[in-house]
Amino acid sequence: MNPIVYAIPVFMLTILLEAWVARRRGVAVYDIPDAITSLHHGLLSQVTNAFTKIATLGIYIAVYEAYRFTEWSMSSIPLWILALVLYDLCYYWAHRMGHEVNVMWASHVVHHSSEYYNLSTALRQTSTGALFGWVFYLPWRCSVSRGRCW
Repeated sequence: MNPIVYAIPVFMLTILLEAWVARRRGVAVYDIPDAITSLHHGLLSQVTNAFTKIATLGIYIAVYEAYRFTEWSMSSIPLWILALVLYDLCYYWAHRMGHEVNVMWASHVVHHSSEYYNLSTALRQTSTGALFGWVFYLPWRCSVSRGRCW
Protein backbone atom coordinates (compact mmCIF):
# COMPACT_ATOMS: atom_id res chain seq x y z
CA MET A 1 0.00 0.00 0.00
CA ASN A 2 1.09 3.56 -0.67
CA PRO A 3 2.96 5.03 2.35
CA ILE A 4 1.15 8.33 1.83
CA VAL A 5 -2.08 6.61 2.86
CA TYR A 6 -0.51 5.88 6.26
CA ALA A 7 1.20 9.26 6.53
CA ILE A 8 -1.92 11.39 5.97
CA PRO A 9 -3.63 10.69 9.32
CA VAL A 10 -0.36 11.11 11.22
CA PHE A 11 0.40 14.35 9.40
CA MET A 12 -3.11 15.69 10.00
CA LEU A 13 -2.81 14.88 13.70
CA THR A 14 0.54 16.69 13.92
CA ILE A 15 -1.00 19.74 12.21
CA LEU A 16 -3.82 19.75 14.74
CA LEU A 17 -1.34 19.29 17.59
CA GLU A 18 0.81 22.16 16.30
CA ALA A 19 -2.25 24.42 15.97
CA TRP A 20 -3.41 23.50 19.48
CA VAL A 21 0.03 24.14 21.03
CA ALA A 22 0.36 27.45 19.15
CA ARG A 23 -3.07 28.55 20.34
CA ARG A 24 -2.26 27.66 23.96
CA ARG A 25 0.96 29.66 23.71
CA GLY A 26 -0.82 32.58 22.07
CA VAL A 27 1.30 32.38 18.92
CA ALA A 28 -0.41 33.09 15.58
CA VAL A 29 1.08 30.47 13.27
CA TYR A 30 -2.15 29.33 11.65
CA ASP A 31 -4.70 31.14 9.54
CA ILE A 32 -7.66 28.89 8.71
CA PRO A 33 -8.07 30.02 5.06
CA ASP A 34 -4.31 29.70 4.51
CA ALA A 35 -4.23 26.20 6.05
CA ILE A 36 -7.21 25.12 3.91
CA THR A 37 -5.42 26.45 0.82
CA SER A 38 -2.39 24.36 1.79
CA LEU A 39 -4.61 21.28 2.12
CA HIS A 40 -6.12 21.97 -1.30
CA HIS A 41 -2.68 22.31 -2.86
CA GLY A 42 -1.65 19.00 -1.30
CA LEU A 43 -4.76 17.24 -2.57
CA LEU A 44 -4.40 18.72 -6.05
CA SER A 45 -0.74 17.72 -6.27
CA GLN A 46 -1.59 14.11 -5.32
CA VAL A 47 -4.34 13.90 -7.94
CA THR A 48 -2.19 15.33 -10.73
CA ASN A 49 0.81 13.22 -9.67
CA ALA A 50 -1.26 10.08 -10.26
CA PHE A 51 -1.49 11.03 -13.93
CA THR A 52 1.98 12.48 -14.44
CA LYS A 53 3.66 9.43 -12.90
CA ILE A 54 2.16 7.28 -15.64
CA ALA A 55 3.56 9.56 -18.34
CA THR A 56 7.01 9.89 -16.79
CA LEU A 57 7.21 6.14 -16.18
CA GLY A 58 6.68 5.61 -19.90
CA ILE A 59 9.48 8.05 -20.69
CA TYR A 60 11.83 6.40 -18.17
CA ILE A 61 11.14 2.93 -19.56
CA ALA A 62 11.66 4.06 -23.17
CA VAL A 63 14.98 5.72 -22.37
CA TYR A 64 16.06 2.81 -20.20
CA GLU A 65 15.34 0.27 -22.91
CA ALA A 66 17.09 2.34 -25.57
CA TYR A 67 20.21 3.55 -23.72
CA ARG A 68 21.20 1.22 -20.88
CA PHE A 69 24.57 -0.41 -21.31
CA THR A 70 25.22 -2.45 -18.18
CA GLU A 71 23.39 -4.28 -15.37
CA TRP A 72 23.90 -4.37 -11.63
CA SER A 73 22.45 -6.75 -9.07
CA MET A 74 19.63 -5.41 -6.90
CA SER A 75 21.16 -7.26 -3.95
CA SER A 76 24.26 -5.06 -4.12
CA ILE A 77 24.65 -2.85 -1.03
CA PRO A 78 26.87 -0.38 -2.92
CA LEU A 79 24.13 -0.06 -5.57
CA TRP A 80 21.58 0.94 -2.94
CA ILE A 81 23.98 3.46 -1.40
CA LEU A 82 24.77 4.87 -4.84
CA ALA A 83 21.06 5.02 -5.69
CA LEU A 84 20.35 6.99 -2.50
CA VAL A 85 23.16 9.46 -3.19
CA LEU A 86 22.18 9.86 -6.86
CA TYR A 87 18.51 10.37 -6.01
CA ASP A 88 19.44 13.06 -3.50
CA LEU A 89 21.66 14.72 -6.11
CA CYS A 90 18.83 14.66 -8.67
CA TYR A 91 16.44 16.15 -6.11
CA TYR A 92 18.94 18.86 -5.21
CA TRP A 93 19.33 19.99 -8.83
CA ALA A 94 15.62 19.80 -9.57
CA HIS A 95 14.88 21.91 -6.49
CA ARG A 96 17.70 24.36 -7.13
CA MET A 97 16.59 24.89 -10.73
CA GLY A 98 13.08 25.38 -9.36
CA HIS A 99 14.46 28.48 -7.67
CA GLU A 100 16.65 29.70 -10.53
CA VAL A 101 14.87 28.97 -13.83
CA ASN A 102 11.79 31.12 -14.40
CA VAL A 103 9.51 28.49 -15.90
CA MET A 104 10.43 26.06 -13.11
CA TRP A 105 9.99 28.77 -10.47
CA ALA A 106 6.47 29.33 -11.80
CA SER A 107 5.79 25.72 -10.89
CA HIS A 108 7.69 25.74 -7.58
CA VAL A 109 6.51 29.09 -6.17
CA VAL A 110 3.31 27.55 -4.79
CA HIS A 111 5.50 25.83 -2.20
CA HIS A 112 6.69 29.25 -0.99
CA SER A 113 3.39 31.12 -1.28
CA SER A 114 2.11 30.89 2.29
CA GLU A 115 2.46 33.81 4.66
CA TYR A 116 2.73 31.34 7.55
CA TYR A 117 5.40 28.80 8.34
CA ASN A 118 3.74 25.74 9.83
CA LEU A 119 3.25 22.06 9.09
CA SER A 120 0.34 22.65 6.71
CA THR A 121 2.65 24.71 4.50
CA ALA A 122 4.56 21.51 3.67
CA LEU A 123 1.47 20.35 1.79
CA ARG A 124 1.89 23.16 -0.74
CA GLN A 125 3.41 21.04 -3.44
CA THR A 126 3.39 21.74 -7.14
CA SER A 127 0.92 20.15 -9.48
CA THR A 128 2.97 21.01 -12.53
CA GLY A 129 6.45 20.08 -11.34
CA ALA A 130 6.46 16.88 -13.38
CA LEU A 131 6.36 18.91 -16.59
CA PHE A 132 10.07 19.67 -16.25
CA GLY A 133 11.21 17.89 -13.08
CA TRP A 134 11.34 14.44 -14.65
CA VAL A 135 14.40 15.47 -16.68
CA PHE A 136 16.51 15.74 -13.52
CA TYR A 137 15.58 12.21 -12.41
CA LEU A 138 16.09 10.64 -15.81
CA PRO A 139 19.68 9.46 -15.17
CA TRP A 140 18.74 8.01 -11.78
CA ARG A 141 15.49 6.34 -12.81
CA CYS A 142 16.94 4.82 -15.93
CA SER A 143 20.08 3.65 -14.16
CA VAL A 144 18.52 2.08 -11.08
CA SER A 145 15.30 0.74 -12.62
CA ARG A 146 14.94 -3.01 -12.57
CA GLY A 147 18.43 -3.60 -11.20
CA ARG A 148 20.31 -2.19 -14.17
CA CYS A 149 22.65 0.76 -14.14
CA TRP A 150 24.30 2.98 -16.69
